[in-house]
Amino acid sequence: MAFKDILTKPVTFKGKNISWGSLRKPLDPKDFRIVTVADFPNEIPLYDETRVALIPFRTLVSYPFSFPFGGKGNVRDALLLSFKPILGEKEDRLSLIPQITAQNASSTKGVAWLISREEVAEWESKLGENVSFWPAPLAFADEVDGDGVVVWSDAEGSSAVWLEAGETRFYRWVPAAEETAEELVEWVQNYAVSQGKQITRVSILKEGDASPAAVEVAGRASLAVVPGLDMLDLSTRGADNAEQIEAYFTAAARTLRVLSILGTIFLFFSLVLLIQNIYHRSDFSALPRQAYARAFGEESNNPLTSANRMLRNLTGSGPQMTLAQVLSNFVAAWKETGDHAKIQIDSIRYGAERTEIQGLSETTDAIQQLRDELGKHGFAARTGEVQQVPGSGLRFSIILTGAAQ
Repeated sequence: MAFKDILTKPVTFKGKNISWGSLRKPLDPKDFRIVTVADFPNEIPLYDETRVALIPFRTLVSYPFSFPFGGKGNVRDALLLSFKPILGEKEDRLSLIPQITAQNASSTKGVAWLISREEVAEWESKLGENVSFWPAPLAFADEVDGDGVVVWSDAEGSSAVWLEAGETRFYRWVPAAEETAEELVEWVQNYAVSQGKQITRVSILKEGDASPAAVEVAGRASLAVVPGLDMLDLSTRGADNAEQIEAYFTAAARTLRVLSILGTIFLFFSLVLLIQNIYHRSDFSALPRQAYARAFGEESNNPLTSANRMLRNLTGSGPQMTLAQVLSNFVAAWKETGDHAKIQIDSIRYGAERTEIQGLSETTDAIQQLRDELGKHGFAARTGEVQQVPGSGLRFSIILTGAAQ
C-alpha cells in the first residue's frame, strides 16, 4: 500500500492533537538499551536507564522530505502545510514526528513519520510510558549498510523499511496471513523499480533468531548509518516533549533576534552620540534626529521610539504577517468553512505583506464563505480573479493582507 493510499484510507482510531518531534536530547550510548518486544518482559531496567523498544508498528507511514531552508520552525510549518489538505479531520488522530537527517542554514532533509496515536497508546499500556519507540526494522539498518531493505518478522506479521544512504524511503507492515517476509521484500523491490530505483541488499530477521546481546549490537551499529536515529522517538512522551521544547526554542530564537537588532540600534545611536559629544558639542541635541533621517529617510522627533516601531513591523508584531501567523489563522478559518468537498486549495503563496491563495471551487458561495471566514480570523481578505474552468469548476484566488493578530 502506497503512502498516499494509507493517508486516504478511512481511519477509526482516536487520540490527541497532532504532535511534532524533532528536538530531543540525543540518546547517550552509555544510558540506554535496545530491546525487542519479545525480550521486553524479561529484561530489568537499570536506574536512570532509557530503554528503546523495537516495535513492528502497523499504522506507521514514512515520508521523506527536503526543504530549501533551515530552522526547525520552518520545517514544522512546511510539513503542516503539506499534510493538512491530505489529513483533513484525521489530524487529531495522528502523531507526526519529523526525523531530521541533515540541516544547515539553507536546507533541511529528513523523514516525516505518521502513526496512529491509538496504536502508540496500546504499546505504551503494554510496555510502560517511560520507553522510547523505534520502528523494529530500522534498528537493523547496519545489516545492509544503510542501503537496502530490512524486514522484521514475527508471528503477527512482517514490517519492512527501505533505506537509501541511511535515509528511510518507505515503510510497510503486512499481516502474516497475507504475505510472507520474502513476499514483502519482493513487493518493496517492485515498488522501488516503479520509482526508478534498484534494491540489491536485503536482510530478513525473525523474532527469536537474535539474542538480546546481538540486537543491542545491531541497534548501536545502526546509529552510525542512520542520521538522526538517536533523536527519533515515536512514543507519545517523545512527541509531546519535543513539541514543547521546539516551541520554547522558537520563541527564544525570535526574542534573541529582536534583542540583537535592538542592541545594534542602541550601539549605533550611542556611537553617534559619542562622536557628537567629542566633535560637535554645540549640536548635541540635533544629531540623533539627523542620524535617524539619514539612516531611514524620514524625520522623527524621537528617533529611538521610531526605530523600535519599525523593528516591530519587521519582526511580524506590526502590520506584516509571519508565516506562522498566516498558517495558524488559515487553518482556523478552514475549519470553520462549510463543505470542504466543494472547494480545493491548490497553493498558498506567502508574503510578509501579501499572501495569495489559489484553488478550485464548485460554487461561488463556497468561495464567498472561505473569504468571509478568513476575514474573521485576522485577515483583510478580498477575492481576486475568478475563472470558469470547463469540467473542473471555478478557479479562484483570494488576496490576504493586513495584520494577522
